[in-house]
Amino acid sequence: MTTTTERNRFRIRTYRPGDETAQVEIYNAATAALPGFKPATAEEVARRYRAADFDPGSKLYAESEGRMVGYISFSPNGRISVPWCLAEAAEAREPLMNAALAAMKQRRSSRAWAAYRADWTEVRTLLELCGFRLAHEVVNFVAALAQLAGEAVAPPCCIEPLHRTDLEAVYAIDPTAFGVTSPDELGAAWCDGPYLAADSVFVLRQSPAGEIVAAGLAVTSSQYADPTKIDSAMPCFRLGAIGTESERTKRVNGLFSYVAQTGTENHRFARLLLGEACRRFQRVGILHIAAQCRSDRPVELALFDGPFQRQKSFPIFIRDL
Repeated sequence: MTTTTERNRFRIRTYRPGDETAQVEIYNAATAALPGFKPATAEEVARRYRAADFDPGSKLYAESEGRMVGYISFSPNGRISVPWCLAEAAEAREPLMNAALAAMKQRRSSRAWAAYRADWTEVRTLLELCGFRLAHEVVNFVAALAQLAGEAVAPPCCIEPLHRTDLEAVYAIDPTAFGVTSPDELGAAWCDGPYLAADSVFVLRQSPAGEIVAAGLAVTSSQYADPTKIDSAMPCFRLGAIGTESERTKRVNGLFSYVAQTGTENHRFARLLLGEACRRFQRVGILHIAAQCRSDRPVELALFDGPFQRQKSFPIFIRDL
C-alpha cells in the first residue's frame, strides 16, 4: 500500500525489508527525552519482524522527499502505537494515524487501543488529540513471600492440576476476566504456549466431584525476571496474569493470578489458591511474589491490595473505530 497525503508532502507506505534501521533512528530520537528511555536497536526490531506471524501491512511509514520521517504500527488484537516522527516532520503524525486506523477498519477491527508509561505525558496528550480516551490502568504488585500467610485447603475442598477438559468450566467462571473469547483460545494460551509449565495452572473444587469454582496460576522459572528488579512502570503485560492471554507478555518469576466466581466467596477462594501458590514458590526458593490486575476489576484489585504492595501502573487508552 502506498498513499500520498498532506498536499503531496508525505508518502505513506507499508514495510519494506531494511526499514528497521531508519525506524529505530526515528524512535530513539522521538523518545530520548522521555522518562525511562531505553534505546531500541535495529537487531531487536529485525528479530521481531522475522516472526512467522509478522504482517508487513501493519507497519506504515511516512516518507518526505524519499526519506523516512515517521512510522506507526498496529497488531491484530487492536493495539496501536503512536505515530513516531522526527521533530521536523511532526505534521506526519496525523496522516500516519489516519492511515493506520483506516487499515484497521478494513480488517474489521472495532477498537484501537494503546499502552504507554504513565509518565509519558506527551504521548497521552497525543493520543487524546487523536480521539483516544483513558479506559483503565494496569496495576503491578509485589509481596515478600515471608509476609504472606498461606491458607490451607480443608476437605471437602480440593485443589487439582488443570486438565484440558477443565477449560470450558474455568472459562465459564467469568468470561469477562479473560483476554480471549473462548475456552479453545484459553487452552492455546495456557496449554500450548512455550512459556507456561504444564502444572502452572490449578483449579479449586468445593468437593472432589464438585464444580470448579476458581483457578489459579503460579509461574515459576529461574530464567524469568525478578519482580523487584524490573521497571514496573513499563507497559508490560505479565505472563500468566488473568486477562493477558492474547498479549505479548513479560515473563516474571513468582507471578500469581486467579479467577474465581463472583460474589462473597471470591476472596476466600482466592486466598486458598494463593496459599497453594505460596507453597509452590517456597519449594523452589522464590522470595517475592508478583501480580498484575486491571483497575476496572475492583474485586480482584481489592484482593491484591491487601497483602501485596503496589508497584507502578500503566494506562490503557482506547478509541472505537
